[in-house]
Amino acid sequence: ISMRPKEKEFGKFTFNVMITGDWACFTNQTFKTERVSYDIPTPCGLVGVLEHVIWKHPVIYRIKKIAVCNPVQFMNVKKNGVLKKGSLEKITNEMNGKESCVCITNNMRLQRNTRYLYDVKYIVQVEATIVDRKCDRDKADGVDVFAKWQEMILHNFKNKIYRRFPYLGISDCLANITYVPNFDEAVKQHMSEEMKGVYIDYGTMRYKVEYRNEDYPDNKDWEHPKFEQDSDTAFYHAVMENGIIDVEKSVKEEGVYRVERSL
Repeated sequence: ISMRPKEKEFGKFTFNVMITGDWACFTNQTFKTERVSYDIPTPCGLVGVLEHVIWKHPVIYRIKKIAVCNPVQFMNVKKNGVLKKGSLEKITNEMNGKESCVCITNNMRLQRNTRYLYDVKYIVQVEATIVDRKCDRDKADGVDVFAKWQEMILHNFKNKIYRRFPYLGISDCLANITYVPNFDEAVKQHMSEEMKGVYIDYGTMRYKVEYRNEDYPDNKDWEHPKFEQDSDTAFYHAVMENGIIDVEKSVKEEGVYRVERSL
């Protein structure tokens, strides 16, 4: 999520969290059939984790740095699924006697492989920007909008108050989030010796996903947007140096690359 036209910025602040989990899967979109994870987390995937703690209209998260503390390890898991799934339309039609929505799984069995990351630990430096979005009541009451949201965000992360339980990439991979006061000290304490000194150029990776509305790319009508289900993906150049991916530096130096679908 980025700032919209004519939005005022009240301020920004930086905080750090440590995210751990038994499993993670940050899906690489270049694999169409099998679900295959990137080697490292994507910035938009980590923003999704943060939004499970607190998500409100005035708050915009940006990932500045990602420290990969544990060695990158993969495990392949084969799952049994079905070719089709139930829908509200089919259930409604069956209730009205128009068609049957019975799903006989033996006739529609599908097996898919998923490549997970396992035993993951990341230390993430986050920049939270507070913007003038749905803040009319607070401004009318004379509330310090920036101070209000800064206190609320830090309170929720420090006390592990979740909006819904966070997960790493897909809902199978539950995550644990811990607030850390200092990024460099946390990296020294938690990063394994194997990751220190590691340099890997991961090339182009997904940075964020943007959903279109009818005025895209101008985004004129933000009060009554009509979003399409399709989306455009932005990519950035991910480089790990000493176990740390400096997302902010890469985006500033090289920018992001948007891949748009055909109109």
